[in-house]
Amino acid sequence: MKRLIWIISLLFSVVVAKDLNLKELEISCDNGDMDACFYLGYFYKYGKFVEQSYHKAAELYQKACDNDYAFACSALGDLYVSGKGVELNYRKAAKLYEKACDNGDLWGCGSLINLYCEGEGLKQNYQNAIKSSQKACDNANSLGCLNLGIAYEKAKGVRQDYAIAKEYFGKACDLGNQLGCDGYKRLNNR
Repeated sequence: MKRLIWIISLLFSVVVAKDLNLKELEISCDNGDMDACFYLGYFYKYGKFVEQSYHKAAELYQKACDNDYAFACSALGDLYVSGKGVELNYRKAAKLYEKACDNGDLWGCGSLINLYCEGEGLKQNYQNAIKSSQKACDNANSLGCLNLGIAYEKAKGVRQDYAIAKEYFGKACDLGNQLGCDGYKRLNNR
C-alpha cells in the first residue's frame, strides 16, 4: 500500500514538476530536502525534464539514501543490479535493499527476497529470504506472504508445513494476490 501511495505521489510530482524550476529542486536538495534529491534522481534516471544520466541519478539517490530515505535506497539498489550509472554489484544492492526494507520500503524487501531466492550475484540464502518475506508480510505486502506460503509448501528454508503455507497463501489472497488465492485453493483441496 505504501508503494502504491509512493507511485501515485511520484506520478503527481512528475506532472507538477513541469511547472517547477529544476534549479529550485537542486537548491532544495543541496539544503537537505531528501524528497527533492529523490525526485531529481528519478528525473535523471528516466530523462524527465533533464538529459538522462544514470550516474547523476545514482549520486542523488546515494545522497538521499545516506539520509535514510528508503525509496532512494531501493532505487539505488536497482541501479546496482542493472549496472546503470554504477558498477554492477549485487552485494551493494542487497545492502541497499536491506536498508530500504528496514526503513519501511516494501519494494526493497521484495527486491532483497528475489536476490536471496535466486542467488543472483549472492549465495542463495533461503533463511535471509524468509526473514525479509516475514518483514514484508507483517507490513501487509502480498508478495512477502506469498513467498512464505511457497517456502512452507516446498520446504525452502523452513520445514514443510502445509497448514502454515495455507495460512500465508490466505493472507496473500486477502491482500489481493491471485497466486496466493490459487495456493490457498490448491492446499484446501489437498
